[in-house]
Amino acid sequence: MVTVRLFAAFREAAGKKEVNISAKNIEELIRLLIARYKKLAPLLIKNTDPLELEDIIVLVNGRSIWYLKGVETKLKEEDVVSIFPLIGGG
Repeated sequence: MVTVRLFAAFREAAGKKEVNISAKNIEELIRLLIARYKKLAPLLIKNTDPLELEDIIVLVNGRSIWYLKGVETKLKEEDVVSIFPLIGGG
C-alpha cells in the first residue's frame, strides 16, 4: 500500500489527512483517489483523458513527480505520496 498524505483543500475535500491506496503509478493513484473521493476531482485534475493534473504539487518520498516521470512515476509498497495545492505569495 502507498500512503497518500493530503494537505489543505485536498484534506477538506476527502475528509481525511491520510489514506492508503494500492497503485502502480501516480496516474492510477489519482484516478483511484477521485473515484473514492469525488470532491477531489475538480481540485486535482484538468482533464481525464489523457490525465492532466491541475497546478498542484505531488511528491513521492519527498521528490517532485515533475523531476521523476510525471504521472507515469512508478510507485512501490511503502512509498509516501504527498499532495499539496500550489500556493503563491506576494
